[in-house]
Amino acid sequence: MYVLTPEKLLAKVRSDGWDILTRKTFLDLFGTLIRRNILYHTRHYFGATHLRVLADYLTALQNDQVSRSAGGISGEILGIASDTWQDVLIRVWRPKNNLVNQWCHYKEGKVQAGEPFRDFEPYLKGTVQNTFWGHLRGRKHRLDPQGNLDELEERLVDTNQTAHQIPIENKAALYWDRLLRCQRPDPSCIEEDLVCLRQEPETVLIWACARLKHTLYRERKESSLENLLAFMVFFCSQTGPQRSSDYPLRLDELNYERVAGHYFRWEEDVCRRIFRKRIRKDRLMKQIQSIILKSPYRALVQEETP
Repeated sequence: MYVLTPEKLLAKVRSDGWDILTRKTFLDLFGTLIRRNILYHTRHYFGATHLRVLADYLTALQNDQVSRSAGGISGEILGIASDTWQDVLIRVWRPKNNLVNQWCHYKEGKVQAGEPFRDFEPYLKGTVQNTFWGHLRGRKHRLDPQGNLDELEERLVDTNQTAHQIPIENKAALYWDRLLRCQRPDPSCIEEDLVCLRQEPETVLIWACARLKHTLYRERKESSLENLLAFMVFFCSQTGPQRSSDYPLRLDELNYERVAGHYFRWEEDVCRRIFRKRIRKDRLMKQIQSIILKSPYRALVQEETP
C-alpha cells in the first residue's frame, strides 16, 4: 500500500491540489496536531474545566461523526474551538493560495535569502494560534481577573506538543497581557516558551517581571506590585504602531491590546493620568536588573536604564 509521508503529501498538493485521498491523509498526519493546539490555547485562556469533553467533541469533528453532547462547556468556548478547527481547514484546503502553497512560497523566499525557515508543522501551529486569537478578539472576550489562577497555570501533560507552537511575537504579547491583567504567569513556563526560543532583552524582561511579581505578591507588597504594573504599562505602550490615547484607563481594565502603541510618557501619562501617584522608575529598574544579573541572562543587562 502506498503511504504518503508529510513531505510527499505537501509536494503532491503543491503540484496537483487537493483531492479526497490527500485530505484524508492530511487529517491523519496533522489532525491531532491541530486539535491539541486548539486544546492548548483553550486551556491557556479558559482553564482546564471540561477539556476532556472538548477533546472528544473535536475528535468527532475530525472523524465526520455526529456532534456529541458538549455537556457543560460554555457556548463561547465551544464556538471559538469549533470555529478555529473549521477555519484552519478552510485555509488548508482552499483551491487557491492555500496554506501549503503559502508555506512553500515562504520557504522558497527564506532559502533564496539564505535565512532559516520554519518547517510546515510549526507554520501550521502558528496558523492555529492566529485563528484562535482572531475568534477570541472577534467575540471581545475578556479574562476574568478573579479567575482561578492556579488552574490557568497548568500545562498540557504532553509538553512536546507545546514547543514552537506560537510565533514568538504573539507569545510575548500573550504573557505581557497576562501580567497586565494582574495575573501571575509561571516564570519557569516563560523561560520554556520564550527565553529558550529567543533569548533577547524583551523575552528576558518578561521573565524578570514575572519573577519580581511573584516575589512581591508573596511578600504582600501591594504598593510595589502597582508600581511594577505601572512600569509594564509604560514598556508595553512603546510597542507597535502608534495610536491615539484614550484617558483615563481604569486599572482593572488594563490589557495589552489597550496599552500597546500609545507611547505613554512616564511622568505625564503613566504616573499622573493612569496611576495618579509619583513612582520611581529607577528603583523598579534596579530590582529587575538585580534579578537578571543573578540569572544566566546577565549578559543582556545594559548599563543605562531604559
